Amino acid sequence: MAPHDDGRHTDAALAWAAETIGGRIIRQERQKRWRPTFYLDIERPDGTVKHVMLRGFRAPIGPAEESFRERLRMEAGICRALGEAGCKVPGFHGYEPNGGWFLMDTLPGTPFLTGVDDPDRQASLFRQYVEAVVAMQKLDYRTLDLPDNLPMATTYEEGVNQMLDEFRQPYDFWPDKGPEPLIELTLWWLENHPPKPVDNFSLTTGDIGTDQFMFEGDTMTGMFDLEMAYVGDPMQDIGLMRLRDLCYPLPGLPDHLHYWAELMGRELDKQSLCYWTVAGMMASPLYVYPLWHQPIPQIHRDGTQVHAFIPIHFRGTCEALAEFYGFELDPSARPEPHVNTHTRYNTWLVGQMRDYFPDGVDDDNLLFDYECGAAVAEAAVLGQTLGPMLEQQTIEDFERLMNRSFASELEGLDALQSRIRQDPEKDLEQTIRVLHRFHSRAEFITEPIQTFAGFRSGLPLQRVF
Repeated sequence: MAPHDDGRHTDAALAWAAETIGGRIIRQERQKRWRPTFYLDIERPDGTVKHVMLRGFRAPIGPAEESFRERLRMEAGICRALGEAGCKVPGFHGYEPNGGWFLMDTLPGTPFLTGVDDPDRQASLFRQYVEAVVAMQKLDYRTLDLPDNLPMATTYEEGVNQMLDEFRQPYDFWPDKGPEPLIELTLWWLENHPPKPVDNFSLTTGDIGTDQFMFEGDTMTGMFDLEMAYVGDPMQDIGLMRLRDLCYPLPGLPDHLHYWAELMGRELDKQSLCYWTVAGMMASPLYVYPLWHQPIPQIHRDGTQVHAFIPIHFRGTCEALAEFYGFELDPSARPEPHVNTHTRYNTWLVGQMRDYFPDGVDDDNLLFDYECGAAVAEAAVLGQTLGPMLEQQTIEDFERLMNRSFASELEGLDALQSRIRQDPEKDLEQTIRVLHRFHSRAEFITEPIQTFAGFRSGLPLQRVF
């Protein structure tokens, strides 16, 4: 892309980073995933080398650009304020507003806690992370020099509603919504089961849990990724931590949640925790609903991640509702794939994407695209080999639940949504069971892209109650 066509002004931002640190870039590596990020080694005149990260806003150039630029500007301001308060965050070096770039120190170590084999070491590292989160949440945010665009609740009602008020806007305004009975049921449930009032609001992360902090050896070195931060009920973070655990599981998570409650001096009450768990599960699917239904080819990497996590979030919503009502769920059985001549051809195509095309290629971004294409192709094969059988299972579930026949899965979804609108509590337990099996089946199809995105597939919510 020519510099005058680059709305991020990338070359200028790299030059700005070098000038800010006071040296010259001797190594740069672009992160392969989801957002433009550069890892830079900058050599100063005295020969010392500074390791920094230049992070761009998440959205592509286009109509959504301004809101995502603002999120990154907010994250940069929060990182600066927390660093000044002594919290474990990357060192702040500046925000470049022309292209929208945040320059920070790199934290030593790795974020991949789920890859730690020693359970005691893994638990110790996560406890250190919980302690760092609590230290942040216990700050008097009113004394911090926080950015002017930070979402900030001032009343109980704002604390309850601010996340969903923002996150459901893309869903509410999307004109071509299909029947979504689980969304219908969940929005009713959230409105009628609010959390308990909280004595004090906190500055919280908004995106929390495993693999969201760096560690080196036995020491947690810092937390990162604060672009979803807000001031509100800190219990919201704990619900979000449970959501992330479905994708990046940590054994014994409930014990860590109780540890957080002990440090905060707060009861881990069922009413509040279940509310924030359900709200967290549903927020992201509502926010990315348009992209889910009408993927944008130019951002296929983000789109692939969306298709990977939405089935997990929907299934997790059902599991959180079942936890609240106190019953166990019975996941759907996975049928054997129906293989024929056509599906064998598609399997061959997956092999081409995974093994043949990458041969001899040394471009990391191109290799990443091949890997992404192979995962999507493999999911398409599963759609052919499993899809018809899964649809029949769902139709049979709908027929038993509503005591009538349906010609298609879509007809059953529409009928169930209509019934929920009229009487959401009718056969509520069985409705949750049926929706759980329906969304579990979606994971049978999307498992390859979940694996590509680094998520675990089909793992149930770790219950607290």
